[in-house]
Amino acid sequence: MASRLTNAKVSCLHSEQKVMTTLNKFDIEYPQAHFNQFVQDMENAGLEVRHYEGRFFFRGPAVVVDKIFDAMSRTKIESQWDHLGLQYIVYPRAEL
Repeated sequence: MASRLTNAKVSCLHSEQKVMTTLNKFDIEYPQAHFNQFVQDMENAGLEVRHYEGRFFFRGPAVVVDKIFDAMSRTKIESQWDHLGLQYIVYPRAEL
């Protein structure tokens, strides 16, 4: 079953060729079960989940955190991250 994320606003983060959009205004469905679990885990942790288009052609859910541990400790889904100066974008691996 695909995940649906809905509600309020859209914001974008541009860094090099990376784009991050807040998941709130548009429905986004992820066919990958581990993406859906990542979204659920991050929402349960109180972290804002965003749709990320970044490194290695990745397109999927992600969170922005000051410390990697803030996100990595909240899920059992194997994840990776990009460092953007002061913060990290943490997202699930594209394939498990």
